[in-house]
Amino acid sequence: MNVAECRTTEYLVPQTSERELLRQLNECGRNSVLLVGHEPHLRALVSMLIAGSRHANIAVKKGVLLSLETSTPVQPVSAVLKWMLTNEQMKRMQKQNDNLSTG
Repeated sequence: MNVAECRTTEYLVPQTSERELLRQLNECGRNSVLLVGHEPHLRALVSMLIAGSRHANIAVKKGVLLSLETSTPVQPVSAVLKWMLTNEQMKRMQKQNDNLSTG
């Protein structure tokens, strides 16, 4: 991955405000960001971005990679879920890639 910079934030942990995280995202000035966090906080954030509520019925399992596309500024109901890969799917993709490169 071509990472320009890495930042930490206290707003990617449970019991913190998703709105504060949205504020930080809007202030960072990047077109693309990768967020790493834990459940249930990430599910609540994704839910807020796509549905406007922390309680959308979204199954976000351990190790999931999600791609959201959002308008600027980032705000509730501004995102579309483009794709989601589970840990199992990523392992299968890696195995297929390994087989192609050795085979």
